[in-house]
Amino acid sequence: TKDKKYFTTIMLKLVIGSGPGYQHQDDVIALDYIAVFNPDVVRDIKRGLPFDSEKFDVVEAFHILEHIESNADFLFVMNEVHRVLKSRGIFRITVPHHLSSSAIDVYEHCRLFNENSFVNFYSNPYAKEMGIELYEFIEKGVRDKDGGQEVFVTIGKL
Repeated sequence: TKDKKYFTTIMLKLVIGSGPGYQHQDDVIALDYIAVFNPDVVRDIKRGLPFDSEKFDVVEAFHILEHIESNADFLFVMNEVHRVLKSRGIFRITVPHHLSSSAIDVYEHCRLFNENSFVNFYSNPYAKEMGIELYEFIEKGVRDKDGGQEVFVTIGKL
């Protein structure tokens, strides 16, 4: 299958938005902009990822990307993740589904998503002209989460 090209054993993972209660783990770097959550790195991702290029095998952003207001910042973050991923690395994304009440009930949610919201990052004939670093599609879908639904997307860097 297509996903066999990608890492199946995680060597180094970046968790963007570790959130409260994060427990430090070997081979994981947790990043959050809220210092009290005790991440390994305190940083606003809109300022860039403070890591070397091609450092991570896996990057995870669970319920983070809906907090990025501007399209320019969103594109910048998506391209930054591409930069820090190794070749054959994967990017796992989870965001609230736009029909889920949590998508709009939380005041700091700035973006709405459905299962096709990331198509421009893996299937866009004008990606180069738009300044988009292309990923390869691996999987996407919608699943139930805490009385609502969430979108999950996995894309890879070739």
